[in-house]
Amino acid sequence: MEPEAERQKAVRTIEEASELLEDILELSRQGKSREPERTVDVSMIVEDIAEDYSETGAPVVADETERAVAVVRPVLLRRALRNLIDNAVTYGGNARLTVEAAEGRIMIHVDDDGPGMSAEALASATDPFYRGEASRNRETGGAGLGLTLAEAIARAHGGALVLENRPGKGFRATIDLPAAASQRP
Repeated sequence: MEPEAERQKAVRTIEEASELLEDILELSRQGKSREPERTVDVSMIVEDIAEDYSETGAPVVADETERAVAVVRPVLLRRALRNLIDNAVTYGGNARLTVEAAEGRIMIHVDDDGPGMSAEALASATDPFYRGEASRNRETGGAGLGLTLAEAIARAHGGALVLENRPGKGFRATIDLPAAASQRP
């Protein structure tokens, strides 16, 4: 594959996918990921993912953010973010990523400009195999596991997944994580 930079990126993506598959299998067997936790600047992960998407022409941008350090399993966190970004692009037309650090927490927001979700869909959105009315066709794909997995990954990091309609128009998915001990007030 040419050029070399694209080949390296493809290899990295395949390696991450392989690691993710192993992690999912391990989670199902033991309830724990084998990927070691690392202290990382979450905003760098977010910026890197946004750059990967924008290089493919996808309408994904990351706002400038301050340093936000957390103890995470980077491959799993990337998977959760990709699931949220894919949903935002598919159902909302775009994705804007922001990282907010406050009061010992780090919030990674994925916003879109789509129609949002009904109250009924919001209540069931993280249920395994749930697919909202608009996504029940072959053109949009998906098995109804993206939000379920994103929520499980957030919880595995001591956090939560928060889904909400934005005032006016649009949707927001937030991964709320504890900041690294050195980042807490």
